[in-house]
Amino acid sequence: MNTHNRGLLAARFLVVAAGTALALSAVAADAPVAADKPAASNKDIGPVKPTKPQYDTGLKPKEEITAAEQMVFLDEHLANIKASATLTYAFTKQGSMEKGFSDSVEEAVTLNGKSRTVKAKFLSGLNSKEFAPIDEALSNPVILHFLERDLAEMQRLTSGQPNYFRKRIRLALAEGPEAKPVKFTFNGKPVDAKAVSVEPYITDPMVNDPSRAAYKRYRGKRYTFVFSDAVPGKVAEMRFTIPDMGLAGESAFEKPLLEEVLTLQGPKK
Repeated sequence: MNTHNRGLLAARFLVVAAGTALALSAVAADAPVAADKPAASNKDIGPVKPTKPQYDTGLKPKEEITAAEQMVFLDEHLANIKASATLTYAFTKQGSMEKGFSDSVEEAVTLNGKSRTVKAKFLSGLNSKEFAPIDEALSNPVILHFLERDLAEMQRLTSGQPNYFRKRIRLALAEGPEAKPVKFTFNGKPVDAKAVSVEPYITDPMVNDPSRAAYKRYRGKRYTFVFSDAVPGKVAEMRFTIPDMGLAGESAFEKPLLEEVLTLQGPKK
């Protein structure tokens, strides 16, 4: 892929338009609110460890579009929805660093002939975020919504710029991390799924900048995306996990400083 085409892919990360893939932009704030507690996330998946050897994230994107980029940004996730339905996702925030909460996300998919319009209800109360309906949607907008919240959280925690974090995520996926086969429990039954995981900041030289001390604390942050053809909208689960870097190895992810998880619960007719 030439530089121009790679730039087009980056643009897809930034803009939502009819017939294009999903993109990201910066957003809103967080404040814990009371909410009906949704079903728990799939504990059998968790923050899947990235493939080895560790990629030099942000330094060596592949020329071609990688399978990870295809899965997250370019697939037509909504193609397997054949009738209007509301996709419901459980949202949980937890960790030792801040107060957690549970809430839910709903994505109402309406079929108009062969096209699909998606209206989102993303969280509630002070945590809620308004999104304009997306007409002729192809990719699942819940990816956009989850990552928009994440960009805002990174800005709040580090005073960094969302565009910088956005670029790190995109380039991490452009380095070609391998998808791992996993089982995802949907409607009480295990289904085949694939998980792709990246750590966009772990090798970022900016974490050693003395003027960015807050950023260093989050250098081990891991994103995990789980997709399955067997679930409506194909997005089974997304999470980010900020490990306690004072602990060794994967144990740092078992007692995270902060973790947010979005898990598909099932469609409403």
